[in-house]
Amino acid sequence: MSILRPLTIIDAIVAKKNTGISMDMAPITIALGPGFTAGIDVNVVIEKNRGHNLGHLLFSGSVQANTSSPGEIGGYTRERVIYSNKAGIISTLKVIGDEVFQ
Repeated sequence: MSILRPLTIIDAIVAKKNTGISMDMAPITIALGPGFTAGIDVNVVIEKNRGHNLGHLLFSGSVQANTSSPGEIGGYTRERVIYSNKAGIISTLKVIGDEVFQ
């Protein structure tokens, strides 16, 4: 980060733990979900857990703990989540924002 001097850094990788963001990386640091403490790791933590606190901004403290259980959609919870059995890099033919046609 020494070459770039961003005003804001947002950690939205959904790792459910802090993988290295700190408040000294930019004047404004924001993280989504569990694993971060506002005022210690970052300036702001955003609640991602479903319910009435979804989207709330915390300027001190932490959001709700990781439930380790995906929310129910259409009667399915864990069955709708696919995990890779190997580490690696995904290469795609399209990028976010590209139009695709069937």
